[in-house]
Amino acid sequence: MEEPGSVGAAASPAATTISAEIDTLFADATGETESSSTETTSPASETNPQDSTVQPSSPIDFENEPADDEPASEEAAPPAEKPAVEAAPPPVAEEDREGEEYEQRGKKWIRYPEARGKEVFAGYQAARTLSKELGLDGPVTPDTIKSLASDKTLLDSIDFDTMSADPAEQARAFSYLFKTARKAYEGGHTAYNPHETMADALLHAASTAAPEVIQGLEQRINAHTFDNLYKKAVAAGLDTEAGRELLASVQRADQALTGNYRKRAELTKQPAPDPLSERVQQIERREQTIEQQEAAQAKAEWDYWNNGTKAAIETNISGAIAAAIKPVLTSLKNFPETRKNVEIRLREELKHVFLTDQRFAGERERFYKQAAIAGNESIRDGWRARLIQLYTSRAEQVLREKAPAILSESATAIKAKSDKTHERLKGTQSLRGTPAGGIAPNGASAPTPGGGKFDSKSWSQEFDAVFS
Repeated sequence: MEEPGSVGAAASPAATTISAEIDTLFADATGETESSSTETTSPASETNPQDSTVQPSSPIDFENEPADDEPASEEAAPPAEKPAVEAAPPPVAEEDREGEEYEQRGKKWIRYPEARGKEVFAGYQAARTLSKELGLDGPVTPDTIKSLASDKTLLDSIDFDTMSADPAEQARAFSYLFKTARKAYEGGHTAYNPHETMADALLHAASTAAPEVIQGLEQRINAHTFDNLYKKAVAAGLDTEAGRELLASVQRADQALTGNYRKRAELTKQPAPDPLSERVQQIERREQTIEQQEAAQAKAEWDYWNNGTKAAIETNISGAIAAAIKPVLTSLKNFPETRKNVEIRLREELKHVFLTDQRFAGERERFYKQAAIAGNESIRDGWRARLIQLYTSRAEQVLREKAPAILSESATAIKAKSDKTHERLKGTQSLRGTPAGGIAPNGASAPTPGGGKFDSKSWSQEFDAVFS
């Protein structure tokens, strides 16, 4: 079972939140012993990237240490009022203390009491073995253990229901398998409908391991089939020719297959209620109601998570686009339409890559599937973090490749448009006989090209300075 939370969440202090040097704890013959009976040091090892550094213990409060005995003064001083002292917290048990981190000869070490160090190392090795045996994607965390415990509880419940003498409880176990298979098919986790092959699989397994099940199925299928046929004969009317002919045909077939048949007098009587059948129907209706409620709740939780994930991805992509155009943001403020067009083009480039990049699409699909089957919200949030990082890193890569060319094209278009405007302004002022920036006969100043705004020349220089 793979849990996204196990990757994105913090590691357990007992299993993974230990230094990178724990691999060789008590395994290296060169380990130094600080105390002959109480403390053991472990040399650093740099072979396990999954390990993290153990946080050092709290510093010792030297101010509250008892002072050395001082000689009594000749004259007794008047007793001073003692300030109120808060009750000290209870001491931490020796086995619950964290390891002490220190540095020696340029390497980091962790000092544990001997018994505690052995427990930490044994837990670390057990966690690694469990992660390897179960094929977990990441270290074992408390969330991983909770999920595994939940799965075991579920399997135990299925075993208990299957072994029960109550058919209703046995039906609950099989119903869980059927519903799980349907959810897997409807959720897209399987390419085929498992229900289509379950009949053959059940018959094959029962024929070799439980022939009594085959006999029971035959009896119940025959009873169910003939119940429906007798009902059809009664519905056709036993006083009519068609009803009598149908009843006779059903009676002959029932006699041939089961060795018995129902007489007309039995069919006209009101059947006695079957307590077991009624109970099974009640359980089925209750299970159906619970299933519908769970499906609605699961859909609401998924929609909430999915909408939040999409919003976070959109926020990060917008931030990546803003960072890509930040070097020329001052220039683009004078050209709002150009800035809008640049952002639209960058988003189109990102959308194209998100839709056509097969490797990206495969990772995204895998992350969404893992999030869909996550056992709790913390694990699902871990897969959300992975999805956001996947989109963000890919967007930043695409923007690094595409943004300079798009900004260059926009700068060229702006420069061409600005040059046309300047030429037109220059021609107009020439016809009036007043040069650009000169003084007209009425004493007014002719407008300067660019109108005091950011002109194409400074735009081009700034762009070249940023991207060259």
